[in-house]
Amino acid sequence: MKELVGIQNGQAVTDSLTVAEVFGKRHDSVMRDIRNQNMKLVEAGMDEFIFHNFVEREYQSQQGNFYRKYELTEDAFALVAMSYVTPEAMKFKVEFLQEFKRIKAELQGKAKILTEREQLMTSMKLSI
Repeated sequence: MKELVGIQNGQAVTDSLTVAEVFGKRHDSVMRDIRNQNMKLVEAGMDEFIFHNFVEREYQSQQGNFYRKYELTEDAFALVAMSYVTPEAMKFKVEFLQEFKRIKAELQGKAKILTEREQLMTSMKLSI
């Protein structure tokens, strides 16, 4: 499996292919889910949000065919993934969101994002 989140144009993103792979869905189903979310966003007057968070791109398959995919920011990913509610999906959502945070911290040159355990230990040390 490829990395969950990468850097594109200086921004942390994932794509619809990765979402499909990780959540065990067909890519055309994920594309449909994204388009449905975008239609609802248009109805809500959120065209600008779509423009900044959902980028449709072309990619070439190993067989040489060209297809469409979406690049998703963390916000776009969160909107799409909200509809996936199986226990496995919940686990993957958390992993994606943690990876987004790690990549964003890397982009900002900040220190490593602490795990919950590391945060608790740091808090306990400060309390002592």
